[in-house]
Amino acid sequence: MGCPEGFVLHEGVCERCNNGLGHVDQALVRQFEVQTVMAGIPRKKGRRPTIEGWAPLRGAQGPNGPILHLNAGPDDVIIDGRPLKPAGRATGIHSVEMSRDGRVGTLRFSMDIGRDPKLRRALYKIGLETVALYFGLPRALDPAFDPVRAYVRHSAGDFAVIVMDAGAGDGHEVSAPWKGPEGLIVPVTIFGVSFLLDLLQDQKGLDRIEGELRKTRGGEGWSRLGGRRP
Repeated sequence: MGCPEGFVLHEGVCERCNNGLGHVDQALVRQFEVQTVMAGIPRKKGRRPTIEGWAPLRGAQGPNGPILHLNAGPDDVIIDGRPLKPAGRATGIHSVEMSRDGRVGTLRFSMDIGRDPKLRRALYKIGLETVALYFGLPRALDPAFDPVRAYVRHSAGDFAVIVMDAGAGDGHEVSAPWKGPEGLIVPVTIFGVSFLLDLLQDQKGLDRIEGELRKTRGGEGWSRLGGRRP
């Protein structure tokens, strides 16, 4: 998806585990398929980006730019011999609007983020990698992070993520983990969407952040995915 420069772990990677978690990585890729197609960002080994993970939407990079097929409803349609479901809350793509000004057409729609629970596992996989990159492998192997490892590898337990609008830009950024009053927080921004992770099992740091957001923002501009509520 256009990995941040230098954000590649060259040592301490278990090939078997890494390859076995490909289905977790794909949950993250599926969430941002539209962005990769619109930006023309190739996948691994230069493969062209496609949109395959959304029932009402299919797309790919064509010779002259992105090609999208979106079914605004109300019935199924057939595109290239395959059915496309109508957009709606049940399919994760909704609020479709189309307009035209002369020869220029505008398409707007909303997409739900975080419906697949594997997305959180993929983000915490990035969180562990962040600790290894910034603090070194011995720190990443700290037993304090064993519950995160079990969650990423086996979906054992439950770790929450706070999702926020980054406010500007559409790039990626993975910042160094920071130790707050409680918790070890990792901020991850992907295509302008910010995710806050807490690598400690009790999630007290994330609870504290959520409390501050409720005071300052109410229910606007952020959401919590998974995990227990404070």
